[in-house]
Formats: sequence, C-alpha cells, structure tokens
Amino acid sequence: MTSDILKRAAEAQTESKAYFEANGIVVTDPGLVPELIVEIERLRSGLNVAWADRDMHSAARAEAEEVAERLTARAEAMEAETLEQARLLGMGAERELALMAKADRWERMADRLAEAVIGAQQIVLHCEITDGSCCCGEEMVRHSNPINCGHQPIDHGQYQADKWLEGSVDLIAAHAAMKEGR
Repeated sequence: MTSDILKRAAEAQTESKAYFEANGIVVTDPGLVPELIVEIERLRSGLNVAWADRDMHSAARAEAEEVAERLTARAEAMEAETLEQARLLGMGAERELALMAKADRWERMADRLAEAVIGAQQIVLHCEITDGSCCCGEEMVRHSNPINCGHQPIDHGQYQADKWLEGSVDLIAAHAAMKEGR
C-alpha cells in the first residue's frame, strides 16, 4: 500500500513538473509549491501594474491571468494531494502498529496457554483420573464380565484424559514450531 502511494506521488510530481515546464516555469523541488503560489501572485500583481497603461495588450493580459489561475489551481491541488498522501501514509502506519500490538498480545496469550497445557499434561501423566464409570456407561466396580459384555472395562475419565493428552502433545509441538518461526 505504501509503495502505491509513493508511486502515485512520484507520478503527480512528474506530471506537475511537465506542466510547469510546458508553461515556462522551472520547478526543481515540489516542496516549493507554496512558494510558487506566492510567486504567481507577485507576478500577477506585477502584470496588473505593467498593463494598466496599455489597453492594446488586454488579450495577452487575459491569457497571462488565465495561465496564472491555472498554475495557482494546480499548485493548490498538488499541495492538497501531498497532504492527503501524507494522511494516508500516517493511517497505514497507525494500522500496522495496531496490528503488530495485537499480534504481540496474541503471542503472549498463546505462550500462557501453552504453559497451562504443559501443566495440565503433568497432572494427567502423574495423577489417576477416573470418573468411576466405563465408556459403556456401567459402573467400574460392578462392571459385567468382559466375556459377557464383549469388551474390557475402560474408565471413561481415564480414556478422556488420555485422549486429551495425545492432542495436547500436538498442540505444544505446533506452538513450539510457531515460536521458531516455521
């Protein structure tokens, strides 16, 4: 986005330079636009004095005033374009800074969550987790004979804890990869 704005500014500067050169005005620095406006007004007032005594040059005077008006309008437009481009660049920089701050907050949150997951992994690895019922719904202490029910009794709490542990390993690996910049 910034390069597009700078490209447009360079094109506007080139176009303005060509316009001034075509009308016999040499502009070496586009930052001089406000000084150009003052100089054009000074020239216009000088023209008024020079042509006050000569009515026969009224057509040339009108043409010179028209050129002066066009140059003044173009200089004012260039100044407005420059201000707008500066405003847009500032907005882009503010947005980029806000996004960077948001990304930093998300990264800190991801780090805290990874720490919490690692702590929970330690609990699952080192503590017995049970809810007292089999995955089929029967109580573990009164579970049917595996031969009669067709499966080994598996505590539902332990099963869910083991399943979570497997997924958390992948989560921590993804977080580590993200921190390394992959």
